[in-house]
Amino acid sequence: APIAVNRNHHQTVFGGSIAMLATLCGWSLVHLNYPEYNGKIVIQEGSTRYLKPAAGDLTAVCEAADPAAWAQCTKMLAERGKGKITLSCRLFSEGVLAAEFEGKYVVLA
Repeated sequence: APIAVNRNHHQTVFGGSIAMLATLCGWSLVHLNYPEYNGKIVIQEGSTRYLKPAAGDLTAVCEAADPAAWAQCTKMLAERGKGKITLSCRLFSEGVLAAEFEGKYVVLA
């Protein structure tokens, strides 16, 4: 995410932009794992820790959940028509870890 359109009055990335990028990063990973649900994915809960000011463009990295978590989500989808999974993302600015995010996503059948 470019800083140019996400800059605040301190000349760093706006906190809301960091949270939005992290949320989208996690949502995208869920969508890649469940494309057959056509994007019927919502964020149920999210938490962002801001560690350092982000003075440049942002890069978000979402860590794939453990295979057992994906299997549990798939099982819940089959049994209940909705599955839940929690993912963690890290956001970097100029190679520096600027924020950490954890979000719980719900996939709807």
